[in-house]
Amino acid sequence: ETYASMPNEICSLSPGEQTDDKLEEECEPEELLKTPSKESLDP
Repeated sequence: ETYASMPNEICSLSPGEQTDDKLEEECEPEELLKTPSKESLDP
Protein backbone atom coordinates (compact mmCIF):
# COMPACT_ATOMS: atom_id res chain seq x y z
CA GLU A 1 0.00 0.00 0.00
CA THR A 2 1.85 3.07 1.26
CA TYR A 3 5.22 1.33 1.17
CA ALA A 4 4.70 0.84 -2.58
CA SER A 5 4.58 4.60 -3.04
CA MET A 6 6.84 5.56 -0.14
CA PRO A 7 9.29 2.73 0.66
CA ASN A 8 11.51 5.21 2.50
CA GLU A 9 8.75 5.84 5.03
CA ILE A 10 8.42 2.14 5.76
CA CYS A 11 12.20 1.83 5.95
CA SER A 12 12.25 4.34 8.80
CA LEU A 13 9.35 2.64 10.57
CA SER A 14 10.47 -0.89 9.75
CA PRO A 15 13.48 -0.92 12.12
CA GLY A 16 11.14 -0.64 15.09
CA GLU A 17 8.62 -3.09 13.66
CA GLN A 18 10.83 -5.77 12.14
CA THR A 19 14.47 -6.87 12.40
CA ASP A 20 17.36 -5.21 10.61
CA ASP A 21 17.74 -8.25 8.38
CA LYS A 22 14.12 -8.23 7.32
CA LEU A 23 14.06 -4.45 7.01
CA GLU A 24 17.10 -4.46 4.73
CA GLU A 25 15.66 -7.24 2.58
CA GLU A 26 12.34 -5.43 2.21
CA CYS A 27 13.88 -2.00 1.76
CA GLU A 28 16.27 -3.09 -0.98
CA PRO A 29 13.70 -4.62 -3.37
CA GLU A 30 11.12 -1.99 -2.49
CA GLU A 31 13.49 0.87 -3.29
CA LEU A 32 14.45 -0.71 -6.60
CA LEU A 33 10.81 -1.15 -7.51
CA LYS A 34 9.96 2.41 -6.52
CA THR A 35 12.92 3.97 -8.32
CA PRO A 36 11.51 3.34 -11.85
CA SER A 37 7.99 4.19 -10.72
CA LYS A 38 9.07 7.43 -9.07
CA GLU A 39 11.10 8.40 -12.13
CA SER A 40 8.06 7.86 -14.33
CA LEU A 41 5.89 9.94 -12.00
CA ASP A 42 8.58 12.53 -11.29
CA PRO A 43 10.61 12.98 -14.47
